[in-house]
Amino acid sequence: MITQKYIKNKCRRGVTLVELLMALAITAIMLVAVATAFSSAFDSYKANNEMTGASASSRNALSQFCAIVRSASNDPDSDTIDVAFDGMSMTMVDSAGRVVDYAYDTGDSTLKTRIDNGTWYTVLDNVSAISGQPVFTASLPLDATLPTGTVGVVRVKFAVTNGSVSRTISASAVPRNVIYR
Repeated sequence: MITQKYIKNKCRRGVTLVELLMALAITAIMLVAVATAFSSAFDSYKANNEMTGASASSRNALSQFCAIVRSASNDPDSDTIDVAFDGMSMTMVDSAGRVVDYAYDTGDSTLKTRIDNGTWYTVLDNVSAISGQPVFTASLPLDATLPTGTVGVVRVKFAVTNGSVSRTISASAVPRNVIYR
């Protein structure tokens, strides 16, 4: 027969302290996993955003640089494209007859330009030369019939840093104004 004591104990059943602590521990573990996932997603977003910023500003600077090189005068008898011996600067004459200088400034880590020996303007910030390599190079054309001193290809190569992301950026341009004799 069922006793009165058994009925009282059955009615008093509820959540014990051990069960409550177990549920709390499981919930805490799940919250830590969700927080870690959100933190990783935010870090990934931040890195991608920094990479996009570095790429976009570099792409704009190189687009301008390549356009000027393509239109530069390439006559070795008068105006040509001159790259400094150390590869940290270069000079050319654009299609409008203006002298255009580009230079890598090691002091403030910028790529700068100026027109007709005027004021230097910063084209790109957070630039660094790749160790042991010049920023600007020029090579001879493959066509041996071109006059001596004619530039075949101009290259620019550097690293850009944005936040914690560093990217190596490079471009090449062939001057269109090659003078044939």
